Amino acid sequence: MSARLGVWVGATELRAVAIRGGRVVWHSRAPFTTRDDLDAAFAHMLASTPRSRLRRPSVGVAIGLAHGQLRQIEALPPVQQLSMLTRLVREHADSFFLRIGRRLVVTDVERHANGEVWAAAFDGALVDDVLASLRKRRFRRTTVVLSAVARSAFSEQGSHTFVEDGIGCKVVTDARGDVRVRRVADAIGDVRVPAMLAPVGADASDFIAAYCAAFASPRSSFAWRPIPSGADARTMARLRAGAAAVALVVSVFAALAAPGIRMMLATRNVSHELDRLRSLEIEMGRTDGDLQRVSAELDRIDAFRAARGRIALLLGALSQSLPDSTALVSLRIDTLDASFVALAPHAAEILSELGSIDDVVAPRIVGSIGRETIGGVRVERATVRFRREAGTARGARPTTARRQ
Repeated sequence: MSARLGVWVGATELRAVAIRGGRVVWHSRAPFTTRDDLDAAFAHMLASTPRSRLRRPSVGVAIGLAHGQLRQIEALPPVQQLSMLTRLVREHADSFFLRIGRRLVVTDVERHANGEVWAAAFDGALVDDVLASLRKRRFRRTTVVLSAVARSAFSEQGSHTFVEDGIGCKVVTDARGDVRVRRVADAIGDVRVPAMLAPVGADASDFIAAYCAAFASPRSSFAWRPIPSGADARTMARLRAGAAAVALVVSVFAALAAPGIRMMLATRNVSHELDRLRSLEIEMGRTDGDLQRVSAELDRIDAFRAARGRIALLLGALSQSLPDSTALVSLRIDTLDASFVALAPHAAEILSELGSIDDVVAPRIVGSIGRETIGGVRVERATVRFRREAGTARGARPTTARRQ
């Protein structure tokens, strides 16, 4: 049964509720006269408690105002560590709290937002008796809180009063959730009964503290965490020893398997790196091919520009070297050789003039020389061919020019 059990310990009576899913499924009460009757009261009250074969419910114990108190702790040294302040308050509990019973048990101190330090204290002998009775009935997960603090967790912001065992108490809860408790005389209770307590009936208001205590946990404000009993300590020791043994076995296995696992991880990392480098290599090959194609295209462009420049120089040299009264009918120049058809008074003189041009090699007249009369002047038509000087830029397209 995954239920919660809430117990209120008053001056002369015990009250308890069992909660499952937020709904009260059981409630009971039992009176007692002296501390010697406390265990018998627990036995009578818890005899009809809903039980689970697998798991006992967690128990929240609300100590009534007759056996506990919540006070502001003053005159403390300016220490920021709450653990040190807690130790100081516990060692000098009689100096900060009213004496209740033979000894006091003190919760951890808590610091409010305004700097105030508060702590709760309980009758240690009563708490020991309550825990012993619960442990006897196998209720071991127990949290002890002051009834006024337990009630504040279910109260709205502001202040409210209640009366418990004839003791009036005023509880103030601010916007930050900080709780302050002050005893008042002639108090009239103004606490609303939670709707979940409706199944209890007319006595629902008597079980408010027990109901609120059922939801207490070790993380609740001013909660006292019981020291484990000897049996619990031995059980925890066995659990720790078992956990240590398991951790040792796991460590040994990890030490043996670590080299292989490390090698496997390293191999996987290297494989991933090789795959990444392989893809980079493929991409670099594609980029290199693109660069080679671009370089070849740039070389062709440079060759064309160089050849175009040399053709212009060649045309200039031809125009200056040809004899007077010589006209070019057609001109063809490519990267290897060139040829042109010229009209001149004496075609043979053209060859001698071409020999002075650097880009012209082995000029010669191809075919026969024809004779014509143009405008009353007798001229010779000849076709001249020559090779171009080695080192002429490659890739230039043949250029044909005509001059009339």
